Amino acid sequence: MKTTRYRLESTTAVLLLSGAALTLFWTIYSFSDLPYFPFSPGTIVDAVPAMAGLMAAVFGIILTVVSIVVQLAANRYSGVTRLFILNRFNILVMSYYVVVCIFGVWLSLSVTATKAPQEAIFAMLVMTTLGLAITLPYFAFVFRFLEPRNIIRRIQRKGAAKIIKANREDSQRSFVRSIVRLTDIGGNSLAIRDKGLASAAVDSLRDLSLTVSEQKDALEDTWFSLSKKTASDPDFVAMDEESKQALVDNQVWTEWKVLRAYLGIFRDAMKPMPDLNYLLAINTRYIGANAIARGDKALVDIVIRFFNSYLRVAITQKEVRVAYNVLNQYRIFIEKLIDAELYERATRAAEHLKYYGHVSYENKLWFVTETVAYDISSLCIYAHEKSPSAEPELLSFLLDLDRPLEEVEQEKGLLGVRKAQVKLAVYYIENKAEELAKKIADDMRDEPKQRLQLIEEHLSRVHSKDFWEIIDRGRNFEYLPEEERKHLPTYFSWVH
Repeated sequence: MKTTRYRLESTTAVLLLSGAALTLFWTIYSFSDLPYFPFSPGTIVDAVPAMAGLMAAVFGIILTVVSIVVQLAANRYSGVTRLFILNRFNILVMSYYVVVCIFGVWLSLSVTATKAPQEAIFAMLVMTTLGLAITLPYFAFVFRFLEPRNIIRRIQRKGAAKIIKANREDSQRSFVRSIVRLTDIGGNSLAIRDKGLASAAVDSLRDLSLTVSEQKDALEDTWFSLSKKTASDPDFVAMDEESKQALVDNQVWTEWKVLRAYLGIFRDAMKPMPDLNYLLAINTRYIGANAIARGDKALVDIVIRFFNSYLRVAITQKEVRVAYNVLNQYRIFIEKLIDAELYERATRAAEHLKYYGHVSYENKLWFVTETVAYDISSLCIYAHEKSPSAEPELLSFLLDLDRPLEEVEQEKGLLGVRKAQVKLAVYYIENKAEELAKKIADDMRDEPKQRLQLIEEHLSRVHSKDFWEIIDRGRNFEYLPEEERKHLPTYFSWVH
């Protein structure tokens, strides 16, 4: 079917270009008896074939250069050739040279020693001059077109344009193809360690997702039903039918496809470019925040699942710093859930944090467990200030996070968890919530005296909120404001 269509399109193009050239030639030739231009048949008879040959030579050079640079770009970025060929300006320029070359061939055969069609020769002269003049600007356009960031923007615009054409049969597939191409660019950028290009591809995927989300109310129902071609995409083929149908029913298959691409890039970037994973987590939070603002609870649930998947990959590969940064974005996202009064989802996400804290503890990633403890502690504080109804369950997660020591090495992780609990307790004392502080003290009552003294010593001696290295969070985990630090003796007196 496609072969037949392409043959028909090629035949149509040949007929149109030939017809345009011949129509132009005969139209001008028919007015050539008027002596408007002083072209002598004896002197012009050799010049016309030379102009036609010159245009053919220029056209050949353009085709050669363009073919080489487009092929080089196509080796790095999928879909570039199709984008280039279908670009309207490229079609116009190439058609112009074809028409002029055909015009020149016919004109060269019509000039004789006794007859020189004046207007036709002048038209050929003008078209040849223009063809030479546009050569350098056209090369500049080609190189600018193939600039990696411009390719990304074109792919994004093309995908976004297909969204509003949901009634077209091929619109879904074209949209998915845009996602795949941007994903390929992101993956290829990892191989050459081009962080800027990879970041641009990741941001474009986010923008595509947000474009769909913001236009959902205006889209036709056909957009949200997976067409046969879209359903054949590997990401959808691998899903069970119930999960796939849930994406359709909740109208979130497009965002899921983007986030699925994110997860693939996240895995691939873990070793060569871990910094890119921070951007992936940030953009995932943006997509989730947009879903919260629109009340799209199904997409919120999907964002939570992908945050969990990021953490699983980071912990499995023992990438502590990546997990640390993902947790930061996850915590900010949970705070947005609390702001939106989505308490059930906020507590469920916090429970996932507790789970990954335990997994990290078992995998000897003590710092990740400590980070989880401080993040849940921060969520307790946030809930206390914004929405106390979500606080008790969050506090129970924090108190469940510490586990008995099985190895001496686990002492560091346990100390970090206990410090986070103590920090929360003195915050409660300062904010007149002593019953919650005493609940933490009761949970810590069986701790060895030496460990409690070490915790108090560590928290008492940190007087700068800024960590001594450059980090995304900026704040030192063990820092306590002076008004809270003064309550440490009171708290430890309850524990002892």
